[in-house]
Amino acid sequence: HHCMDILLQRKRFPSFVNRVTNRFLTHYVLAPTDFVRRSVMAEDHVPDRKIIVVPAMIDLAEWTFDPTVQAEVRKKLGVEGKTIFGSAGRIYWMKNYASMLRAFAELKDPNSVFLVVGGDVGGELARLRQLANSLGIADRVVFTGYYPHIKEALSALDVYVHASLTEAFGQTIMEAMALSRPVVSTAVGVAEAVVRSGENGFSVPPGDQQAMTNALRLMEQARPRWGEMGRRSRELIAQFGAPTVVPQYEALYTSW
Repeated sequence: HHCMDILLQRKRFPSFVNRVTNRFLTHYVLAPTDFVRRSVMAEDHVPDRKIIVVPAMIDLAEWTFDPTVQAEVRKKLGVEGKTIFGSAGRIYWMKNYASMLRAFAELKDPNSVFLVVGGDVGGELARLRQLANSLGIADRVVFTGYYPHIKEALSALDVYVHASLTEAFGQTIMEAMALSRPVVSTAVGVAEAVVRSGENGFSVPPGDQQAMTNALRLMEQARPRWGEMGRRSRELIAQFGAPTVVPQYEALYTSW
């Protein structure tokens, strides 16, 4: 089960199909996080015994921060010498980019920029451009559009920011952490378990604008600790490496 949009939108037919499938047509439901397990239990009334939590996986050897790549990408995007906050993913209402821009507008550093990496869904990009203009930060927000090399884009950042209203997992959170980036995120998907306030970033309730603004301010003030926080991010995400996750899937398949 990896689609949290259905639960959030509460559209009747997709919700009905989702509920029937999960409750009656499956022997087991695989959930990538405990966040999804609880959601499926609450919304679809699936018994706990049917739900098995196995997380997504990352190759930590591949996802290693390279300062040379960071410098190259920053030059390509025209943000050399800047302090870079940013987020990556579909430009979609559920990702709540508007919350991140509103919070970023409250930061004090005029040399900071916010990088928005991703393709537009449903005209959301135009709305975000208008919002950046109205907040007076249009010259400090960079919209890359669809960017084919996500590892490069995430490497360009100093701080990864994620404001989704919900997530099944949150792959880019894991990837940013593997690249030793400190993280500000809503407590959704994997972030609920691995973003620890004051340790490797700051966690906030989904949909809470003031909390997101406060968290970004705290992150700005914690700049001397960004290196330490980034290293802690990578340590915390190590549990999702192949040596840990692959045996979990193998054990499930052989047991069935």
